[in-house]
Amino acid sequence: MACHFFFQVCHEMPIWFMYPRLSLVVLAVLVSSGCLTTKNSKAIQHYRSAVNEFDRRLTDGKNYRVLKGELTVQPGKSTLQFGDVLLGANRWLNVESTFEGIRFYETSERMPTGHTVYLIQQNACCLEDAAFRQILFLKPGDNVSAAEILQKHFQYNVVASEGPSAVLVMDFTNIYSFGGMLAYWREGRQVTSFAQAPATDYEIVMRDIAWRERSRLNLAAMYAWYGITVPIDIVTSPLQLLGLLAYGNGMAK
Repeated sequence: MACHFFFQVCHEMPIWFMYPRLSLVVLAVLVSSGCLTTKNSKAIQHYRSAVNEFDRRLTDGKNYRVLKGELTVQPGKSTLQFGDVLLGANRWLNVESTFEGIRFYETSERMPTGHTVYLIQQNACCLEDAAFRQILFLKPGDNVSAAEILQKHFQYNVVASEGPSAVLVMDFTNIYSFGGMLAYWREGRQVTSFAQAPATDYEIVMRDIAWRERSRLNLAAMYAWYGITVPIDIVTSPLQLLGLLAYGNGMAK
């Protein structure tokens, strides 16, 4: 915050404190340095997030994209798999659904061809309200097919399937927290289950996504940078406080 207060501080200070010019330059450097610790903390939070492992490019002028995937069903567990979601070659996103919830992880092995499922990947704000509400309020027994939802809200035409199917919504509009919805059809038009992925930190939800685009070495260097920013922040704290007071006085006028 001190960065924004510097010029206000200079306005409030007597002229003798701003002379010679070298003192002014030194003061500017010291005050500005107070922002480094906060900036570094935010940079670390963003860098370590698994959101950096996902392909979130906008295509065709749309803020979302629809991808096909595969579904395998086992007793008590269904697994969806999607390609072209994670950055890099030979990476597959698996989404495992059980009575305990939804788990996201990656694998380098492609599942055998199963039933077709669909991913709505929301890359920029915002999902159409009507689409969001219809998917969010799906419940077992509802008589609406996955094909109808995709065509009505996303202009994505598919042939209605009589076998198992699923629609997964993954929301990437917040770089710090993840949200998702998963609707499942065992057959035909009847919804059999609906679940929401936890709207929480990517580091928790996506903890099983590998570090490929991110570097642990770079992250360690970012943490080491605290060894410089924190002492400087401590030394310049009186100047930061002075800047805060000057800014407050300026705002009060």
